[in-house]
Amino acid sequence: MTVEGVAYLVTPAQLRSIMASEGGLFSYRRVVLRALPLRPVDGDAAGLAVVTLVTGASRTPAGVPSRRYMDLIKTGSGEQHLSHPYQAYLSTLPSYHAPTRDHSPWQWLGAQLFLLFWLPLYKFLQWMLETTGNMDPGGHAPEGLCALVRTINAVMWFWHDQVHSRVWGRGDGLV
Repeated sequence: MTVEGVAYLVTPAQLRSIMASEGGLFSYRRVVLRALPLRPVDGDAAGLAVVTLVTGASRTPAGVPSRRYMDLIKTGSGEQHLSHPYQAYLSTLPSYHAPTRDHSPWQWLGAQLFLLFWLPLYKFLQWMLETTGNMDPGGHAPEGLCALVRTINAVMWFWHDQVHSRVWGRGDGLV
């Protein structure tokens, strides 16, 4: 599959900040790709090496991005004049919709209880990933911390899928 996008030139400090804010390589891994310009300038169609982040974690069922994130991607694709077929493809991708009281008070209560336990833990882990990622020149969190976060993530989603959602219903925007 061909992916279209916009490449930005960032400083090492900016890259370190991006890596730290994205989980210090817990959630994503760095991949070097060959990028070709959509509209070559001065006959330069050779392309260049770019670094992007791809998901480093898998989950069944797969998670979906937030509506806010997808709106940013779709708006940006139009502003940058990416191809119409690619923009049409982006419009077919699902996005997460948080449950509301309008859908089911039981499901809403279940989501609140789930978050009451897991959200403080996740905020602490995110703080640890950002703090340790900002200490590393490449923005990487320590592998041991990443392994701990991956394990907690797996336990959280196992709990959600096998126990919590069977009592309260799914609260993660998936069916």
